[in-house]
Amino acid sequence: MEGVNKFNKIKISEQLAAIRLHKLGPRPVSGYIDYFYKNGKHTYENIDGIKWIPHPDGKVKILEHPVWSELYMEEI
Repeated sequence: MEGVNKFNKIKISEQLAAIRLHKLGPRPVSGYIDYFYKNGKHTYENIDGIKWIPHPDGKVKILEHPVWSELYMEEI
């Protein structure tokens, strides 16, 4: 480590080089996110789950697939 930085600058620079020069690293996937609804009613309160629909022209790009959790049911 160099200086007072908490991050290892050498490892960060090696990772950045692997991504930029060697094109290594995770690739984002394009697609859409669709919702499952209870009783077929398309309201916020009736959201029962989500599904990922891969599509090359999708507006959403992800590195990891979404995980459904009760945390998302809380109102913002």
